[in-house]
Amino acid sequence: NKPELFFFLGDIVLAETTTTNLHNQLTDWVKLYEDRSFSNISDAGIEMVAVPGNHEMLYYHDYNVPHHDEWPLKGSTEIWLKHMREFMPQDRDHVDGADSVNNQMTFSFVRHNVGFVLMNTDTYNAPTAENPYGLEGQIPTDWIVNKVKQYQNDPAIDHVFVLGHKPYYVSGKPETGHHGLPEGPVLWPELNKAHVNAMLSAHVHDYQRMQPGDKGTYQIIAGNGGSKGDATFFGYS
Repeated sequence: NKPELFFFLGDIVLAETTTTNLHNQLTDWVKLYEDRSFSNISDAGIEMVAVPGNHEMLYYHDYNVPHHDEWPLKGSTEIWLKHMREFMPQDRDHVDGADSVNNQMTFSFVRHNVGFVLMNTDTYNAPTAENPYGLEGQIPTDWIVNKVKQYQNDPAIDHVFVLGHKPYYVSGKPETGHHGLPEGPVLWPELNKAHVNAMLSAHVHDYQRMQPGDKGTYQIIAGNGGSKGDATFFGYS
């Protein structure tokens, strides 16, 4: 069966260095996506929805030591929006207020009787005295929780899914460091309360499916789309 929606949950390009590399790589990615001689996916009638991952939003302090000292990349938000805005639904709802500029890649929308909440799990945050390089893994938690509650209380919506690059549960255990989500301890209980069906994610180069505590919201990791990792097969979910 042909799906109506295709979600690409970040790390679309390698990047994670400079805004120049991010700009060039996203430019080339969009060209490939739209190149009819390469693939007809752009003509398939499938709605493609994308959010960024750490490779688009962060940079390595020392590129020779992967996954250590990853910091927010200033200007990445603007570059993502320039190249990838067409992969964000026109009828989406998004964060309002003073912090809306840095949270434009966290949004929600409804298709049929399903509510989707898409999270940018590495929202840009500026350096401070306490965190001179900024922090990775930030999300607009309050907005996400309120949107989930709104969908849960809407009689026209029967199912709610939350999607983002970074997972909270990895191999059955909560993760709040680089491999997980710092805001997970706040977010996850609210997903359970609102009867969210599943939180769908990537980031970890593996396929994992779990239901923490054997009840409530599922956590799905589909990070085996092609990169070498723990999964013994490449695929998508």
